[in-house]
Amino acid sequence: MKIEEVDGVSVTVSWEPPEKDGGANVSGYVVEQRDAHRPGWTTISESVTRPCFKFTRLSEGTEYVFRVAAMNRFGIGGFLQSEVVECKSTESEFLCSLYALTFFLLCVLPVLLFHLFFKIFSVVTCLASLVPCIYNVLLT
Repeated sequence: MKIEEVDGVSVTVSWEPPEKDGGANVSGYVVEQRDAHRPGWTTISESVTRPCFKFTRLSEGTEYVFRVAAMNRFGIGGFLQSEVVECKSTESEFLCSLYALTFFLLCVLPVLLFHLFFKIFSVVTCLASLVPCIYNVLLT
């Protein structure tokens, strides 16, 4: 089993199809995961058709172990197991997030605040223009 890609919330793995199929073609794969420091496997899918899979909805900083087994009409074969894998963002993902935040703070937020100020100023100006009319109505 090979670890293809790791980020803060997902891990992609691949594997070679089994050399021996027990007399029937492989119909699919079962993929499972577990926290590396806890017992008990969680079946993620029993309908994987290709020899690769992306485990998603993982927690950053958590270590996981993954495993896969081939299936055919006779049942499920033995499992291949990964080494321990830690979910962590790469430096490029961090920089991308940092650039996006910087762009928002320097470019988008000032425009939004300007439009908000302009709307509030327009409402206040409109209300202020009504004050003389209301005053005249009250006096007559």
